[in-house]
Amino acid sequence: MQRGLLKGHTDEVRSVSYSPVDQTLASAGADKTIRLWDANTGHPLRVLNGHSEVVMSVMYSPDGQALASASNDDTVRIWDVKTGRELRVLKGHTNMVFSVCYSPDGQVLASASADKTVRLWDVKTGIQLRVLKGHNGEVGSIRFSPTAKPWRRRVMITLSEFGMQRPAWSCALLKGHTSITSVSLRT
Repeated sequence: MQRGLLKGHTDEVRSVSYSPVDQTLASAGADKTIRLWDANTGHPLRVLNGHSEVVMSVMYSPDGQALASASNDDTVRIWDVKTGRELRVLKGHTNMVFSVCYSPDGQVLASASADKTVRLWDVKTGIQLRVLKGHNGEVGSIRFSPTAKPWRRRVMITLSEFGMQRPAWSCALLKGHTSITSVSLRT
């Protein structure tokens, strides 16, 4: 095996996420699957099936026990990492979901969509807590600030591909880009 090359997806890889607790890597593919890998050996551990369209984003929960995924099938799914079992299907977006992000305490999941919204979900119940509007176009990426507490006072950065607008709940307005597909925050 070539070092650093993980073979398994049959189409392009759209997102990767490292487990915060072990050497496991999750990848999201245009082949509609999520794959879990041993990052040390490159060996495949498990394939998660359930999405009916391209999987755009994956992210481990802060405790590493769950994995969230976003898809072009307009859903967000939460998976049990150890068993590969689908725990929840979160429905509410009316268009493709591009990005997911757990709050640092793991209690809230944010999802960003082509429907121009960010939705906040209660991880334990799957209940939609809020719909955040304000972007003029697709919301391509979402991240929570790692430092503010509790999550209700956390700042989120969102990126909209078209007509960048600063919603009241966003902390940054980035101008001058023609397309931004991802954001990241430093602790």
